[in-house]
Amino acid sequence: MIDNGKKSTDFYAKAYGVADKIESKAVSVNWLSEEPAETYDGIICSNVVDVVPMDIARDIVKNLSRVAKKGAKIVIGLNYYAKPVPNPEKGIDVKEDKYLFVNGVLRMMCLTDEEWTALLSEYFTVEKLDHFAWPGEKEEHRRLFFLKK
Repeated sequence: MIDNGKKSTDFYAKAYGVADKIESKAVSVNWLSEEPAETYDGIICSNVVDVVPMDIARDIVKNLSRVAKKGAKIVIGLNYYAKPVPNPEKGIDVKEDKYLFVNGVLRMMCLTDEEWTALLSEYFTVEKLDHFAWPGEKEEHRRLFFLKK
């Protein structure tokens, strides 16, 4: 499992009743590219591919496909879709019509559900897209893609 923090691991493990089957890892930048092919029968990747530039996101998805066994289930969690609109008063800048920066830091790659579906479909079968809210959020805007290799 690739995870950006214990919070999301605990959330997904509880939501899907798999706490006894989850192995969470803190990994180096090169970890995914160094893992052997067809190693994992399940992967959760949360809030990673939508907070990096497209070339890195595509490389991550490609490597997720490479390390997943045939028939593996993959869940990719993404932030909500934010329309890429600059707001200088709040320190928000947009580059290349899709990268949202806050105070000079890349915070999100703004792609629609359809754009993510197209990218993910290059490597996986998209079985389902769910929208959800973290505990304490009122609206279900965050995205979970359920994929199969």
